Amino acid sequence: MLVKEIINGTIGGFQTASTYDYYDYPFNIVFNIGNTIYFVANDYASVPNGNTPNNNIELWKSDGSSGGTSKVMDIQPSTTAGSYPSYFTNAIGKIFFTATNNSYGRELWTIDVPVSDGPELISNSELKVFPNPSTGELTVKFQSSNEYQQIQTLSIEDTRGREYYHRDIKLTSNYYNQTLDIKDLAPGIYFVKLTTDTGLKIHKIVKQ
Repeated sequence: MLVKEIINGTIGGFQTASTYDYYDYPFNIVFNIGNTIYFVANDYASVPNGNTPNNNIELWKSDGSSGGTSKVMDIQPSTTAGSYPSYFTNAIGKIFFTATNNSYGRELWTIDVPVSDGPELISNSELKVFPNPSTGELTVKFQSSNEYQQIQTLSIEDTRGREYYHRDIKLTSNYYNQTLDIKDLAPGIYFVKLTTDTGLKIHKIVKQ
């Protein structure tokens, strides 16, 4: 069943207007708090006309019902321009992310809802990590439906947020495949984190 018509008509909330055409915008659950999921969507897409296109991409939330699906806030206070929230991270009991606002530029924002110290950002089906558990090598595979996906960084952290591996990727692609050597990691629970321009993908792993 249809959960919510974010844009009325044949252009949807997961499409964006470019200079000459519309493109699909990927649906990603960037994190969840309790029974509420948070995601980024577009509730205004101008008609492609060869000039500067407008899209109102902002942070949304949903409990799975139409009435419970709504925009969290117009960080960029405009009906035709969005704040493009990205780089979602859970730290010190809060969700942090960056967003653009005409008054401040791109700055750090937070969700004013307490979350647990463990990552609330849920594993995304686009990110595969195997074998899991692992004793030595770990393959990280990411595939998105968005061919213009910007893949930015790959890291491994423990449950206290200490980083043991970090790589700047800076790749525009819908596919990424990397094999990591984790033999030197102490046995325990870790989190593989892949940052993209649409949010953070996270996968829990066990090192044996």
